[in-house]
Amino acid sequence: MIKFKLKELMAEKGLTYRQLSEQSNVSTSVLYKMIQNTGQSVQTDILERLCLALDCTFDDLMKIEADE
Repeated sequence: MIKFKLKELMAEKGLTYRQLSEQSNVSTSVLYKMIQNTGQSVQTDILERLCLALDCTFDDLMKIEADE
């Protein structure tokens, strides 16, 4: 299972949902779903835009955990 570390990155950078949404051109609803780790798939172009906006890599943005 993929777990997103978006909330931690946003806090580290001092960004709100709205600010990150504007910087990355990703809707706040997608950001919220990622933070809640709803298990929904996320397109790679969205991950790319978030990494560029947050100046991070995929490894910084998410981690893979074994299913329990």
